[in-house]
Amino acid sequence: MRVTQVIHWLEPGGAESLLLELAAAAPRADLELSVVTLAPVRDRRYVAALGHLGVNLIELDVSNRWDPRVLRAGVAAIRSLHPAVIHSHLKHADIVGAAAARRLRRPLVSTLHVIEDGSGTITGVKKRLAAAARMSTAARTIAVSEAQRQWYLANFHPDPVRVVTIHNGVRSYPQLTADQRMQRRAALGVPTDAVLFLQAAIMRPGKGHDDLIRAWARRGADENAWLLLAGDGPLRPALEELARSTSAARICFLGFRDDVRELMDVADVIVHPTHFDALPTSVIEAMAAEKPVVASNVGGVPELVTATEGLLVSPRDEAALAQAITTLLRDEEMRTAMGSAARLRFTRQFDVGVWVARLRALYDEVATP
Repeated sequence: MRVTQVIHWLEPGGAESLLLELAAAAPRADLELSVVTLAPVRDRRYVAALGHLGVNLIELDVSNRWDPRVLRAGVAAIRSLHPAVIHSHLKHADIVGAAAARRLRRPLVSTLHVIEDGSGTITGVKKRLAAAARMSTAARTIAVSEAQRQWYLANFHPDPVRVVTIHNGVRSYPQLTADQRMQRRAALGVPTDAVLFLQAAIMRPGKGHDDLIRAWARRGADENAWLLLAGDGPLRPALEELARSTSAARICFLGFRDDVRELMDVADVIVHPTHFDALPTSVIEAMAAEKPVVASNVGGVPELVTATEGLLVSPRDEAALAQAITTLLRDEEMRTAMGSAARLRFTRQFDVGVWVARLRALYDEVATP
């Protein structure tokens, strides 16, 4: 089955990385994917990865994806790919995908990737335009978590029958050997016997880096624990200053990394203190890496992590976050048991093969006359 994925752009990001996961797994479900991106791509890493996977990619040569010319160019690009189903991702693509679906008489599927609670006139207009396009045209709208589905139903009032929950999935990678883990630790400057915690997230508001740094400072420096912060973003200078001002010991700012999956393999615990999240990919990756998780009890996070796989705390609760970190720091047996449970849950529910099979079933459903 030919399916064209329409996305606003292909710079490194959450929705974009999931598109790579889908492209890699598509042959398992007998899917032939193509991609239309609505804006030129500066960072070519994802473009190169799609090319390596043999995916046909069309980049529209319009600098502003809200330019009216995008609509006509997008429809023409999608028409040239002859899809049986059109699948759009994020607001701009929803509008273009809906226009193409109506003109080409092809079914549209749209995936919601975020819970959008942002305010402002322009933001509100964009959200309403995209929602109108989905509700008027999409045969199915996919929520990536039940929490996101309930948010969408409450805020936009679509036909609930046409809004379905399908959890995302990611690929499973071979784990590093014990020697390789020690070598990676040495390269990072982390002692081999340390308990290593990792947060992997862009440094922007809402990701909880500041909560984590203050929680880390609360627990003192008397135990052999290290914290790695993998990622970059506008808040990095302020976060580095916060780490200095709180005297938080053994925190390493790694900047942007393209080896996050290896870092997770090297770590002992993954931390995700987000303030909101529809379904965090980094938590799914942590489960694939057989790691326990300390995370905020928000959005779709509890649909991933139960008391068996990790510890959930209220967002912005630094004391509770510090306690959860200390609990796992001091209990190796708990870390091991939770990591094993996380891997088992991943295999059964969040492996990319499970995800792509569910998508194929949905594509078949909407494509049936």
